[in-house]
Order: sequence, then structure tokens, then C-alpha cells
Amino acid sequence: MKLNWNDSRKPQAVVIGLNINGLGTVRALGRKGIPVIALAHGNKEPSEYTKYCEKIVLEDLYTSEHNLLSHLVEIGKKLPSKSVVFPAGDLPLLILSKNRKILEEYYYFPFPEDNIVRLINDKVLFYNFAYDNGFPIAKTYFPDNREDAERVADEITYPCIIKPHIAFVKWRKKGLKLLQADDKSELLEKYEFGYNIADKLVIQEVIPGPDSALYFSLTYFNRQIKPLVMFTGRKLRQYVPHFGISSMAQSVWCQEIADKTVQILKKIGYSGYANIEFKKDPRDNVFKITEITGRTWYPHALSERCGINIPYIAYCDLLGMELRNIPNSFLEDAKWIDEAGDFLSASIYWRRGELSITDWIKSYKGKRFYAIFSRDDPKPGIIFIIYYSSLLIRKCIARILKVVKK
Repeated sequence: MKLNWNDSRKPQAVVIGLNINGLGTVRALGRKGIPVIALAHGNKEPSEYTKYCEKIVLEDLYTSEHNLLSHLVEIGKKLPSKSVVFPAGDLPLLILSKNRKILEEYYYFPFPEDNIVRLINDKVLFYNFAYDNGFPIAKTYFPDNREDAERVADEITYPCIIKPHIAFVKWRKKGLKLLQADDKSELLEKYEFGYNIADKLVIQEVIPGPDSALYFSLTYFNRQIKPLVMFTGRKLRQYVPHFGISSMAQSVWCQEIADKTVQILKKIGYSGYANIEFKKDPRDNVFKITEITGRTWYPHALSERCGINIPYIAYCDLLGMELRNIPNSFLEDAKWIDEAGDFLSASIYWRRGELSITDWIKSYKGKRFYAIFSRDDPKPGIIFIIYYSSLLIRKCIARILKVVKK
């Protein structure tokens, strides 16, 4: 869809990142007739072929703060009116928040002020906030050095995870989300490895139980700290299993999750889009916070397909547009599936003996929506098929050539 930059009938929305997360935001707005500009890597991912936006390629999208800001200012100057900007990842969120004063002439932000953004994105700050206010989380440690890490290694229950206190470019460049340790020696080894990348690390016990014990909320709070809408669901599978991102999620109303979300965000004084993830600890049957984010979340397209269009609600609220008939319920028991991620995820569960092929097939029964495939936006799905078909052919040819050479 080509935009008319001088068309002022509806202010544009700008989405930073055209990954699967960004695609969900672009489609949610585009289906409501909102003109969308998306900043993308230009690496020809299937999601970059959506019809619902004008794509602007910025190869160093997540690695150059200066270039991202320059492009946003340049775009902002061209737009006929103030726009709403949606970050599709932690790094863009932090860059936008940090440079809010530079960008606020051109954009509205669906996230709170910088001190609150830093609170929810800095794991040391947020976990201490949770401890101080009695919000349950897994047992967490904040070692300052190797000596502290050795004390933690003697005390912590295994397995445990190690992660940076905040999103780091260097950490993401290495393809890392977190590090897992199953014993003391592995913990100390991986702590040293992580400390060379990020100067402040968090070590946290793993809450036992399957991925299906992970529940989440998606919501939007207006500037009066009032929730305009609430969606809840749960993960069914992750890629990678137990420590990754959703590959299959399900819409499920959970009043306890909704109530806890409102309690936490009101205590923070939060306004904007938010997601909180919880895991039910089988040892005490308590939902414990595992993650909180202030930008659109990986399977958030599920909420839009089930009748809760949070990006559109945020867009209207920030622009002062009248919001009529905000839904107070949604389609339940529908599933969102990341096509490639869930295949890889299921294959790992299967190899571990945690999922049979029969149960995998059965899990696809019922109402379902896909991350890439969509009838009203077919090109990403077509590119997906072409890409993975060619990848499979290349692998087959490589194996044949390997056999022939022998």
C-alpha cells in the first residue's frame, strides 16, 4: 500500500521493526484503514511483504541509535500531522523513550514516561520493585562480581537462568536471550561468558512446570491510569521450549491474571500498552511475574484476531479520537501459531519425549490464526512457502552432493 504523505484524513502510524511482532501491529492498524509506515531491516523476511504498510529499509535498525533517530525525524517532518509510533522490540522502545524530547514534536507514544520505561525494562529495578511491593516473582539474585556469583551458585536451586539487566545490542547480536545453567560449574562458566558482554547480570531460579503454565495479559491504560481494554491468554508452546518466545498461544480469559495486571500497573502509575507474563508455580499455586514489557508483544496479533485491537485503541486514544463500543470480551480458545517457530518447537518437544506426533496434530484443532498466513494479506504467506521450499531444496542438493563426493 503506497501512502500519500499529504493525506491528512487519518494520521499515519509508524511501526519500528517489521518482524512477526511488527507485522501484527501493521495488520491491526491497516485493517482499520490507518495508513502505516514501517521501518524494516530489508532482509526480505516474509513479514516485510505485507500490503498494509509502506516499507522503509534501515539496515542498522537496531544497532545505530543515531540513524534511527535521524530517519524518524525526517519522516516526522514529512508527515502532515503528528503520528503515533509503535516500537516492535525492546531496543527501539528504549531508544524512543530515551529520546522522547527530540521526537515528541512529531509523534505520540503508546508507552509511559522514561522513568517508568526504565523501571519495567531494567530487571534489577523491576524485580526490586516487585519485592518491595509484594508482587511474587521467582527467586532472583543480582551479583556484582565473580565472588557474588560463587555465593549465588552455592545457594540457588537448579536449573537457573542468567540474563542481562537490560536489553543490550551486543547481547542480541550474539543471538542470545538468556543462558541456562544446570549446575554450579555451568553457572560460573556462563556467568563469566555473560559478564564479558553485559556488565550487570541477573541470575534467577526457574519456576518448574510446562510452558502451558505461562499466562499473559495484554492491555492498554490511558493517561488517567485506567485500563481501556484487557486480554488474557496462555502459551502452549515456545521456541525454544521452556525459555523462548511463543510459538503457539491460546486466548483464555483468566480473571486472576487480569486483576493482578491492573494491580501492578496501577502501583507503577502506568499509561500505555503493556504486557505482563506470569507462570503458575506448582509448589505454591501462585502466579509469579516472569516478564513485563511496554511494547507490542510477540503473539499480540492473537488479541486483534479475537476482537481486541489494542494498537488501534492506543492510536485512537492518543489522537483524541472517540472510541465507541470498546469490547469487554473476546473470542476464547482460539490459537495463534508461528508457522516456522512452532514446527521447530514441536520437533524439539518430540525429540525430548514431551510431545507425540498425534498430540502435535491434535493441538492444531479448533479456531486458529497464523503469524504469517492471512487471507486478506496473502503475499507474506506466499513468500514464506517459496523461502522454506527453496531452503529445503538447497539442503537436499547439499546432501546429495555430499554423498556423490564420497
